[in-house]
Amino acid sequence: MTTGKKYNSSGAFQYDLFRGQAADADGVPITRFKDLVLRNSGGDFYSTMLRDAFLQSLVMPVYDVLQAYRPCILFIDGEYWGLHNIRERYSEAYFAQHFHVKEKSLAILKYFGTDPDIVAGTEQDKQDFLDLGTYAAEHDLSVQAHYDYVAQRVDLDGLARYFAIQMYFDNDDFLANNVRVWRAKDPKSPYGDGKWRFALYDLDLAMLTEPTMDTPARVMDDDPKLPHYAYVDIFRELMRNDSFKALFLKTMYAFLDTVFEPEAACALLDDMVAAIEPEMREHCARWSLERGFIGKILERFGGSKTEDLYAKWQEAVTELRARVEARPQEMRDWLDDTFGADALKAENS
Repeated sequence: MTTGKKYNSSGAFQYDLFRGQAADADGVPITRFKDLVLRNSGGDFYSTMLRDAFLQSLVMPVYDVLQAYRPCILFIDGEYWGLHNIRERYSEAYFAQHFHVKEKSLAILKYFGTDPDIVAGTEQDKQDFLDLGTYAAEHDLSVQAHYDYVAQRVDLDGLARYFAIQMYFDNDDFLANNVRVWRAKDPKSPYGDGKWRFALYDLDLAMLTEPTMDTPARVMDDDPKLPHYAYVDIFRELMRNDSFKALFLKTMYAFLDTVFEPEAACALLDDMVAAIEPEMREHCARWSLERGFIGKILERFGGSKTEDLYAKWQEAVTELRARVEARPQEMRDWLDDTFGADALKAENS
């Protein structure tokens, strides 16, 4: 959804849509939006209806490039279209508002495959990032001079946080697409230092599988089936440096003790589920396979079109809750097995 002066002289939605959840880098609530996303929960539509929103909300206290969330009920020309999610949109306006940088100073790249699309910026910005991935892959980053070269171009603390989150969520999807990187060159903002940073989004396929740590292993083990993505090469090669490895491990253990702690995480999930539960029966009836267009397609090709979507939603929420409870210990075991004494040192630091 994009505003225009035809509907509003200010050219923006002016309302506290997210009840203080959307805030700038100084913690000041954002109540003016040039554009928003009205989302049907994407790949999670026939599942929990809140997976991405929940996981982003879970790490909001420790990560700053996120999309605020509020559920809503959608009607189009008076017709009921069920639950949808109102989300912030990663546009130039988003980064300008959140981090006090000029829109013209921004470069934003969007990955869907090995060759990123340019959302904002120039071909040179894109080449700079790809060249940085090549540099990391071709240089030993345990050498301080090589490490410093990368550190001057990437927000290392943000990178450690981003990979800790993605690996913990076992989000295999981020190893192929759904990655956005950005930078700004604006001396008036601390975020305008020209360093690359990462935006978290589209976690619809996270926390789906049994907690076997497949994603962390694929990141760390140089999976031959995985094409070379610049952002993975940068992280993987940085892990050869003792300073960055210590930073990553310390970050992961800090998250395990706070935002990923099962009791608090499940409490957040329960609250978010309770907020949409009263509408879910009507929503499921609207989009049931028996009544909906998908049911017609299945029937045409001989498939079954009868399914209790409300029961399926309840089951999906229960499964997500179980993963939230199981993930911390599985992650601790993986860290111990992979990093040994380094993990023990970071855990006790």
